[in-house]
Amino acid sequence: MKKKAIWISGIVILILCLMIGIGVMAESSFPFKKWGKTLNDYYQKKEEGLPYAVGKNGMITIEEVKVAKSSYLLQGMDEDEAEKLAADYCMKKEALYQKALREGYSITDQEVWDYVNELRAHVDEAINKDEMREIISQFDSEQDYWNFQFSLCKEELVSKKYVEQLRAVFESENSFDNEEEHDAAWREYHNKLKEEVLKEENFQIVKDK
Repeated sequence: MKKKAIWISGIVILILCLMIGIGVMAESSFPFKKWGKTLNDYYQKKEEGLPYAVGKNGMITIEEVKVAKSSYLLQGMDEDEAEKLAADYCMKKEALYQKALREGYSITDQEVWDYVNELRAHVDEAINKDEMREIISQFDSEQDYWNFQFSLCKEELVSKKYVEQLRAVFESENSFDNEEEHDAAWREYHNKLKEEVLKEENFQIVKDK
């Protein structure tokens, strides 16, 4: 079986790699253990948390943004830039999820566990297995790590279903001369989608109020 690169970022599963780019995570200098500890600390809190921003349908918490921010700080960004990018990422993620719900998309617990167990089955076959193990080692148990991924995937896979349907329509309505042109067009479409759903959700920052 061909080895896979499994990037499970934390607030995002690797469907999302928006918060932490694969290229950055792949660098040996990235502090995977520190990142794993950050994720475990977030997982152990377990409570819903205070709101950072509230939209028409959804909300993001201070803790969510804090965890996303830590990933940018670990990449060497300054505080202000890290928080700005983290808040933008979290709001777009939540806005896309809320849009998917409004469009009627959902997922069962069994579907989520099937996905998580598929990831779990391939960890030791992954080309980045050492980095993954460093992250997992910071949790109280390996099962805690996968329980954490389950909680993340419940929302992310709903968004994924919605985006995959949009991509299918995009593919059927457009043709391109080469893969590079296709990928560039899809990225532009996808980025516009995220901006549109963010505008619809109309988040208001409340953390300092």
